Amino acid sequence: MIQMVVALLLLLVVMMAMLVMLIMMMMMIMMVMVMMMMMMTIIIIIQFVRWLLLLLIMMMMIAVMMMLNDDNDDGENDDDDDKDEDAEGDDGENDTDDDDEEEEEENVYFDDDDN
Repeated sequence: MIQMVVALLLLLVVMMAMLVMLIMMMMMIMMVMVMMMMMMTIIIIIQFVRWLLLLLIMMMMIAVMMMLNDDNDDGENDDDDDKDEDAEGDDGENDTDDDDEEEEEENVYFDDDDN
């Protein structure tokens, strides 16, 4: 009778130990799965941030190229650019008059050849 009670107690202790081991194994498996999921999410977030940084760098490069390729058609300070161009070599006379005078001189020169 006593041996049977001791055997049942030992069996109960063994079963409890196996149950605890099973629970610990399940917890370890769950922890590994959670860690893997966290690593995957971190990797996905890192990839997303990398793509965002790449897009940002591309946009910055395009902006720099547009700034370097300034063809006065950007709508900014066009009046100032025109004033600067007029200020260069502007003697108060109309430019078409200068062109006409040059043509007259050429005509005079050709008239001299004809004579």
